[in-house]
Amino acid sequence: EPPDATGDPLILAALSPFSAGALDVRLTALFAHDAKAGSFVRSLFFIDPSGVRFTKRDDGRHVAKLTLALLAIGDDGKMATQWRRAVDLQLTEASYELARTRGILYTATIPLKQAGAYQLRVAVRDESSNALGSASQFVEVPRVDKGRVAISGIVLHGADAALLGEPALRIFQQGAEAVYACEIYDGAADKGGLTATVTILRDGKVIHQELPASLESKAGGTAVKIVPVVGRVPLQTLAPGFYTLQITAARARNGITTRQATQWAT
Repeated sequence: EPPDATGDPLILAALSPFSAGALDVRLTALFAHDAKAGSFVRSLFFIDPSGVRFTKRDDGRHVAKLTLALLAIGDDGKMATQWRRAVDLQLTEASYELARTRGILYTATIPLKQAGAYQLRVAVRDESSNALGSASQFVEVPRVDKGRVAISGIVLHGADAALLGEPALRIFQQGAEAVYACEIYDGAADKGGLTATVTILRDGKVIHQELPASLESKAGGTAVKIVPVVGRVPLQTLAPGFYTLQITAARARNGITTRQATQWAT
């Protein structure tokens, strides 16, 4: 059924076509697959703490209450699933200072077993001030089964795990190094011929492309093999700007590509 926002300001904020509000909220949605649980989406919330009303208790802790909501809407306009959590923050002085520097981070995982395109919409409310913030992102859930190749969402963060490299933010300092990680889901019955190619693009143009790397898809008890991929991207030679990291997985037989999948992180 279409989502019903009657009388619920949090759902209304999530469904708003504009990512606006008193709270700065950002969303990174990553598709992944588990052999037993099936396909799911991991959503990474980033909340700017400057818009959150904290109060300091007598014991020195900084406290705030947030409510988080997440909606997954299919390409047919119907609600696929929804999720809501009350988050009670009780931060020590050190944790509070860290949150002020790095932001407030939260992770939600929701099952989306039906393949297709989804719009993920999130909203956050500060229960002390009723301040709202929202964000949205499209995510594609591919079919993962026999004979197909698919790729999870790409986790991208700074090699030194500093603030600007948080997965939900994806802003890096010039001269730093980024680390990427994903999983390739190989549904082929045979082994061999699986490769991954990493490309960096800017404004649709290839800035850097690595040679295809051979991957080993180990046989196991499941129809779909999960192949982890981890690597580093040096940023020293890149000028400031917006870039896209592209990973392409391909299976070839006798020199001819038979299956291919591509995933991006911007």
